[in-house]
Amino acid sequence: MGALKKMREAMTALLDNADAIGGLVWDELLAFQDSDGSFKLLDSYKVESDARVDFCHVPTYIGAAILMRRWLDLKRDGKSADEEDTRKRLAAALKASCHRNLRGHGFDDFPRQLDALDIFIKGGLKAFLETENVPEFFPEFYKMVTAVIIGVSTQLHNNDCKGAWNGDYKERMQKIMGN
Repeated sequence: MGALKKMREAMTALLDNADAIGGLVWDELLAFQDSDGSFKLLDSYKVESDARVDFCHVPTYIGAAILMRRWLDLKRDGKSADEEDTRKRLAAALKASCHRNLRGHGFDDFPRQLDALDIFIKGGLKAFLETENVPEFFPEFYKMVTAVIIGVSTQLHNNDCKGAWNGDYKERMQKIMGN
């Protein structure tokens, strides 16, 4: 598990420095994307739910967020040559991200959903959702993530910010909602 955690941390470092990704690293990331669109670190989803979230879903969120940032950059810079391939790869990654409504496992399901939102926010989620054609190009993800955001907003509005074992997530929720 230690090696898998290090791989996930390396992917997170790529997301944190996505503007610097180029050449060989970009090619390796694209080659790592599975045929189902995921960036899972395991060969199968048939593992315990905590391992599935940690090593299949979370790396997929990270890979999708990197692709999201790349797609936004290409649209902004008008580099249409790579835009279509990036959009197709992003669509597949976002579809693979829809398995669990971004939720974690067990008592950790809600805080892990907030973690997933943070990952996508790093990828430019707000700008992405405001971009034309997003509902058309990425319908499953668009519906899911807007429902998740509306849910977080509603919970925050109703001051329903407690999780399992009475964990308080109000500050994280406010940060996600831009408050």
